[in-house]
Amino acid sequence: MKEGRRMQKTALEHDLQKLVEKALALGASGAKTVDVASIRTGAWTRWKCQFGCPNYGKTLCCPPFVPDYAATQRFLQEFIRGIIIQYTFPLNGVAVENFAAADLSMSNGLLEILLNLEREAFLQNHYKAFALKAGRCRLCKECNLKQCVNPTKARPSLEACGIDVMALANDNGYQAEILQAAVPELKIYGLLLVEYLQTVLFFYSINCLWCIMMCLSLTPFCKRVIIKLVRKVRKLRTKLTQRTRMEGFYEKVN
Repeated sequence: MKEGRRMQKTALEHDLQKLVEKALALGASGAKTVDVASIRTGAWTRWKCQFGCPNYGKTLCCPPFVPDYAATQRFLQEFIRGIIIQYTFPLNGVAVENFAAADLSMSNGLLEILLNLEREAFLQNHYKAFALKAGRCRLCKECNLKQCVNPTKARPSLEACGIDVMALANDNGYQAEILQAAVPELKIYGLLLVEYLQTVLFFYSINCLWCIMMCLSLTPFCKRVIIKLVRKVRKLRTKLTQRTRMEGFYEKVN
């Protein structure tokens, strides 16, 4: 079993490296693998969106339409590995009145790279791969809040879902800081979640067994025993999931 897990881990790292290389070939200025357990989140990011951002409620990829902080926490717990993408956009020669067009090009340029990587990961059999990007969606001039007209391309904003983008960049070797003067270029970040955390089949078998047994005409005592057993197994599964994710994180740190 250990040998099988080692081979799976090696294959995963090989696939991740191929995705990193593809990201750079597509125009990313940086791409690195990341342990999802190390990604910092916070409820404050959504508050920043709601109080202070002029685009709040104007796109379906931003609050209040995107999954909330609690949902993001549950979502991230289902992954163990991913890739952080840095995209650099030069500002030399861009006049102030043309900055909106430059921002549009930068946002969609990063999104195009992320969507290509998401598809590539899917074709590698990482079928649960999912991309997120910093900043609001810029696919449409004005978002149709009743129904998205680009459902295959639109992806939620990192910060809108509760992910600390500044920490994500800085924790992985990039330098993200608040700009206080004119700069020759802007950097924006995206995240590709790649590997889905596989849980031991035994746990799912126990759950299936529980469903079957509950359908049978058991005595109340037997039902209570089975329910207690399933609850204990589910708690053990949660602990194993968290331990597996943290072990991967600490291996990288050490």
